[in-house]
Amino acid sequence: MKVCVSRLLSAVASAAVLVLAAPFALEPAHAADQQHVSAKAVKPLKAAQEAMQKEDWDTALAKTLEAKSTAGITPYDEYQINEFLSFIYLKKNDYANAAPAYDAILASGFLPADQMEERLRVAATLNFQLKNYPKAVEYSKRWLETSGGSKPEPYMLLGQSYYVQNDYANAVKQFEAGIDLTRKAGKQVPEQYLQLALSSYAEMDDNAGIKKTLEELLRTYPTPKYWDQMFTMLQNRRDSDDRTTMNLYRLMFDVGQLKRPDDYVELAQYTYDAGVPGESVKVLHKAFDQKLITGKDEQRTRQFMADAEKSAQNDQKSLPTLEKEAVAAKTGDADAALGIAYLSYDQYDKAVEALQRGIQKGGLKRPEEAQLMLGRALLKLNRKDDAVKAFGAIPKDSKLAEVANLWAIYAQNGAGTPAA
Repeated sequence: MKVCVSRLLSAVASAAVLVLAAPFALEPAHAADQQHVSAKAVKPLKAAQEAMQKEDWDTALAKTLEAKSTAGITPYDEYQINEFLSFIYLKKNDYANAAPAYDAILASGFLPADQMEERLRVAATLNFQLKNYPKAVEYSKRWLETSGGSKPEPYMLLGQSYYVQNDYANAVKQFEAGIDLTRKAGKQVPEQYLQLALSSYAEMDDNAGIKKTLEELLRTYPTPKYWDQMFTMLQNRRDSDDRTTMNLYRLMFDVGQLKRPDDYVELAQYTYDAGVPGESVKVLHKAFDQKLITGKDEQRTRQFMADAEKSAQNDQKSLPTLEKEAVAAKTGDADAALGIAYLSYDQYDKAVEALQRGIQKGGLKRPEEAQLMLGRALLKLNRKDDAVKAFGAIPKDSKLAEVANLWAIYAQNGAGTPAA
């Protein structure tokens, strides 16, 4: 990932003002005074300064090089000449010559302490731009030290310098430090920082790091691309049971990231087998509306949908009776099943009422799933804060905790009534 050239020039803007504005002592330096330009260098440097003020960079460069070639110039003259050269070469977009000028400035011993951080920042950025990555690492570390480790930018440039050298372990340490500092400052972490961390974790096959960073991206930049990456990773895991997979597919359906025809059919089969034919019908209708199921699978899937529709009709007719039985039951399983059925028929208020009643009664075979469906029903009513609380009530050691956390992220990111 390359550093933007316009940002590079912006980085030296303040240094350029200092160069142009600082007057030179025209009198010869005294023996004990090393902070004045010598008489030999004054004339060409003054001419160079005047040319810079007119933005006549060719003349400014010629006069500065004239001063550089003058015999008997002092170490301080050389320092000031390199200050001029660094600025002129940057203005001419000649980074290859600007970099050695910065090397000389930083090694001179004359640079004021209050300008050190700025010069190190530019030197690190220049060397990164020139693909001199080891030197970019060196200057980034010095920049980091000089800044006291209080700014994210040197961490990020140091991380990038490691990253392009395939040192992903060191890269991700720097990215995480920069991200942490940004968060502690109460600022939104730039997407680029998170992308770099994500890429580093991916290069190391660190699934925990990938998941953590994707969650952060989804909280801050909830785009379909990141949802797709998250779901792809979770689908490729082999430690999920059928109920967990079903609820992952439910989330994908709500978020609009259920894409493959087989995923629709699989979710429909899962929900049908779980006794929720109304949800199966809804899922299959959406697949056919999007013309996802065609060819040899179409006839078989349409027959499945017809069977599900018949079951759903019978299911809906039985709801009043089921509700009476559920209300009278001492434990909450019947209420939970009723609530999930109401949810599948878009009767969200009734779904919330039945699920809350079932959870309150207790004695549930699948309390986490009831809690998850309660959050889903609340979200469909646009009661986002209540939905987040419902998702958060699922124990962290539950198999559904991961899906619940993602549903909470979806709710927190301003999801309206999901299209499901």
